[in-house]
Amino acid sequence: MTAKQRLESVVEKVLEKLETRQKLVPEHLVGLDDRVKHLTELLDVNYRDVRLIAIYGMGGIGKTTIAKVIFNHLSFHFGKCRSFLEDVRESSSTKEGIVELRRNYYRRCWFRIVEQFKDSEHGMQRIGDTLSTKKVLVVLDDVDNREHIKKLIGHSLLHLGSRIIITTRNIAILQVEGFKGKILPFEMLKMDDGLALQLFCRHAFGRDIPPDDYQEISSEIVSSTGGLPLAIEVTGSLLRRRDEAFWKETFVRLRNVPEEGILKKLRISYDDLDVYQQQIFLDIACFFFNKSKIDAIYMWTDCQFYPERGIEVLTNKCLIKIFDNDKFWMHDQLIDMGRQIVRQENPSNLGKRSRLWTANEVLEIIKIEERKDKVQALQKNGRDHSIEITNEDFERFPNLRLLELQHGTFARDFKRCHSNLRWFLWSFPPEKDFRADNLYLDRLVVCNFHCIDFEDDSKAWDLIKRARALKLLSITWCLGITTVPDISRCLNLERLTLEGCFGLKRIESFIGNLQSLIELKIEQCEHFMDLPEEIGNLVKLQHFSLSRCNKLRELPCSIGNLTSLAELNLSVCALPNF
Repeated sequence: MTAKQRLESVVEKVLEKLETRQKLVPEHLVGLDDRVKHLTELLDVNYRDVRLIAIYGMGGIGKTTIAKVIFNHLSFHFGKCRSFLEDVRESSSTKEGIVELRRNYYRRCWFRIVEQFKDSEHGMQRIGDTLSTKKVLVVLDDVDNREHIKKLIGHSLLHLGSRIIITTRNIAILQVEGFKGKILPFEMLKMDDGLALQLFCRHAFGRDIPPDDYQEISSEIVSSTGGLPLAIEVTGSLLRRRDEAFWKETFVRLRNVPEEGILKKLRISYDDLDVYQQQIFLDIACFFFNKSKIDAIYMWTDCQFYPERGIEVLTNKCLIKIFDNDKFWMHDQLIDMGRQIVRQENPSNLGKRSRLWTANEVLEIIKIEERKDKVQALQKNGRDHSIEITNEDFERFPNLRLLELQHGTFARDFKRCHSNLRWFLWSFPPEKDFRADNLYLDRLVVCNFHCIDFEDDSKAWDLIKRARALKLLSITWCLGITTVPDISRCLNLERLTLEGCFGLKRIESFIGNLQSLIELKIEQCEHFMDLPEEIGNLVKLQHFSLSRCNKLRELPCSIGNLTSLAELNLSVCALPNF
């Protein structure tokens, strides 16, 4: 075995150890022991057959939580061949979403850096080929379409011993054509009164039973939640350390909402937030659930939403959680509530809403020739329809601070453009020829370019060259560049990521001017060869990764000047002295 092969073997083992981290579950687990025991018996991992368990029930009943507990409990039986895919319903809303789910699934089960699946059929073939070779443990969380089950576990026979767990609100999806194995339904029922009161008290009082003078009202409030763990947690957290008058007022509001009106009950906690915390909550519900908190925090800070305090409040109220890799998590019922709040801003006029997140709505609103002062954020996903944005279109959104643009581009002169955009994600533009002039995003703080094949001399890179407020820049899977665009004016840049840019060969000396950098990632850039000596000027750099840059010749001597460096990742590099 060569030195390179030995190094790759070590890296694979380290990755496997890192990926065996268990799924994080809520701190207060009440009343799950008997259910976990029953589900474990149904799954019976010692029996060599194929089983699919469907945990079904209404939203907020605890399906995802118990699936995580079971996943943690059984993972060691499956080695590295296990995967937990969250939010399948939301992530599968576009063709690209289902392909990305497959890619993540394949990577998590087999610990390989996976190229982007070419298309849906290619992904199904790869997954089908591999699922038949080893037994796997797979959780598909929040599935609402039987086609998603078929596309995520493939057409082939699963290896004996495999176990599939699905959480869903719709038991009808279990009629999966072609599935060879046992399909076993498991209904999640509401909590009984005693356990529901115990869960409530842990959140409201930090103990299992209420104080004597709160016994009666606590029982009445728990009864009004309908035995739903989500509603119990959110309501208990809302009432913690509040006075008696607030408790009584909250009970009256809960009592006046029908039992099935879970969203209206959850809305009480939203109404208790200040205006900045409400903005953060709605952004997460519409755009940032299951996304890194770092990108969003930069934007919220620049907008003076006070995110550190806001995130703390939302977490303490059980409206969000921060799980693996610093990603936001929000229950699907709370996502639905947040989006309903936005729709109710103006049910009939899209231009009077603060946020739009479906492609059809965005395509419609952009071309309406009137000002849309209320609109703060647009997310155009999907590649079924392209769009070309002009200066006139842009000027009609004077308060737009977030734009996600997939399969769209810009055209004509933007000389008169005065953008308030703070956060921008651009992916899969329909043309390689960029036909916009003078498009400068002066207030941009977060910029993500993904799968953009513009070459080094494209005018598209002008978008960031004068972005002096830029804090985070991510360029991923952009195959046309051989060097990094000149961002020497971005002196406030703190995080720079270059990943999967196979044509990238070097970084120019201007990198030494970016002395605010605290994180620099150059990963899976297979032809990257040279780092300039000026890299040593980055005295604030704390995290530096050159992972899988196989052609990197050497590290400059000046790397010794990086006095703040806490992490240097050289995994799967061909450096002769490492």
